[in-house]
Amino acid sequence: MPSIYLLAFWLLLIGAWAVGWQAGDRHDRRAIAAIVVAAVLSAVSYSFLGTTAALLAVSVIDVALLIAIGRYALVSDRYWPLWFAGFHAVSLFFTLCALAIQNEWQMIPWRLSGFWSLPALFAMTIGLLIDRRAGVVNRIGAKS
Repeated sequence: MPSIYLLAFWLLLIGAWAVGWQAGDRHDRRAIAAIVVAAVLSAVSYSFLGTTAALLAVSVIDVALLIAIGRYALVSDRYWPLWFAGFHAVSLFFTLCALAIQNEWQMIPWRLSGFWSLPALFAMTIGLLIDRRAGVVNRIGAKS
């Protein structure tokens, strides 16, 4: 991924983590911690594994993150997990496309995958701020 995207991603992730930690409740913090852990594990995979092995490892990490955030989106009354899960699903789709292409063209979907992580982080940060401003209380598992 180009350096400007990496810099933007890590700065946005740190900012989203800081805002989320202040604006979110304990369930939001768990989801944000899962996002940060997935990002760190993906960075470690890209650093120490070959291209195909890194893509495979990141695909597994991304599927696990999508399941975790998707599960949270289903039981939460907040909208940011749903938006994050949607953007992350698009990112995962492009990661799987990059994994399926085994030549020099695989960089195109790989970079598209990285691009879609930025709107996901924006959705999380803005959603948490809007929820906090509106005074939404998160009711995990509450029956409607």
